[in-house]
Amino acid sequence: MWIYISNFIVENWLALTLFVLGIVGAFIIGLYFYKKTKMGARLVYQTRSIRLIGDEQALPADVVIKFGQARIRRLTKTHLVLWNSGIREIKGEDIIQEEPICCTFSEDSRILRAYTIKQTNPSNKVSIDIVDRSRPFEAVLDFGYLNQGDGAVIEILHNSELRYPKISGRIMGVKDIEDWGTITSQESKPSLFTQLSSFTAVLLSSFFMIMGVRSSKLKPQSEQVFLVIIYIVIALAILITVKFIFTMFHHKTPRELVLGSNEVEPYRQLESEEVVYDSTFDDKSKWSLNHWCANISKIEGNTMIFEGQSVTSGQTEDGSHIDLKKILEIGGIYEVSCHVQSLPGTTAQFYLWCHDNTPAHGARTNARTPSVDGENITLTFHAINNDFVRIHLQYVPGQGKIIVSRVSIKRIA
Repeated sequence: MWIYISNFIVENWLALTLFVLGIVGAFIIGLYFYKKTKMGARLVYQTRSIRLIGDEQALPADVVIKFGQARIRRLTKTHLVLWNSGIREIKGEDIIQEEPICCTFSEDSRILRAYTIKQTNPSNKVSIDIVDRSRPFEAVLDFGYLNQGDGAVIEILHNSELRYPKISGRIMGVKDIEDWGTITSQESKPSLFTQLSSFTAVLLSSFFMIMGVRSSKLKPQSEQVFLVIIYIVIALAILITVKFIFTMFHHKTPRELVLGSNEVEPYRQLESEEVVYDSTFDDKSKWSLNHWCANISKIEGNTMIFEGQSVTSGQTEDGSHIDLKKILEIGGIYEVSCHVQSLPGTTAQFYLWCHDNTPAHGARTNARTPSVDGENITLTFHAINNDFVRIHLQYVPGQGKIIVSRVSIKRIA
């Protein structure tokens, strides 16, 4: 046997040398580029979308479908998986405030619901909210921090013709937010590339076996067997190298963030909306008025009135708030709303703001002058961290008067 091996090496020393150098070189080059892609912070995402209700032409004109109180003709569920694929931590404070991370659909559409359904670590505090009510087709994503491999799965229900949102935003130390295509599953069958690689390896091994047998017809049978084994080893080495390089550059969803095909999503749909708080200010003793020391708010009867053209020095606004404890269920999704109106000629502005007792998680509406006919201003709040919520009624000074007559919270999922 050793004679066959030494003869084979002597006769094929150049081919074997090039083969070994090729394998080692491919390994080193692949490893170099793999490490290079992992340097620094790298925010990436993948998406998957399911059309729950078809396009408008697919529904008869007399068919009415509602999502909550809104009539819809199209409904799509989109999953967004976002994670840090680099090795450096990404901090939420590094997000450029003027260019936050936004998920934007077509302008004629509306995001009906958006929330985090899974994250690698609760302390990441990944959240998504519709911050600007004048842009209901856009949700803003935020987080506390993302270490290497940290991320979350976001679910968005929307009525856009576009199945997938445009992801935009800028983060200090991150070149771009990278689109890594469709969400992959740990349960999915091997990719076409993997199958072709395996098929190619089989063809190569078969080819080497045939060539080995043909080239050794005049050689002893034992040497024929040895050559066939050598060629099979070469074919396997080629397969392993190709698969190694492919694995390093394959954009695969982190295992912790994979939603299995039979996984039950961690929220429950309610048969009816569940009101957990409703106030017409009969609980006025629980409200903290003028929390930044201006004299712009008061409670009269069953209304809260905001009036004034100036606030405390150093402030641009003021308001009132109430702290509500042990009325929310962790993981629940709630709609917070207030009924508000302004008197004719009012230029003062109002906005609704909610947060828990951690500084990172909250939601707010845009400041604007309410309708003189009265309107409901609402926002969606996801109880991620605890059962606490603080509701702010905020006033930006100006002429006129703003009246709030009701504040309520209802669970929607």
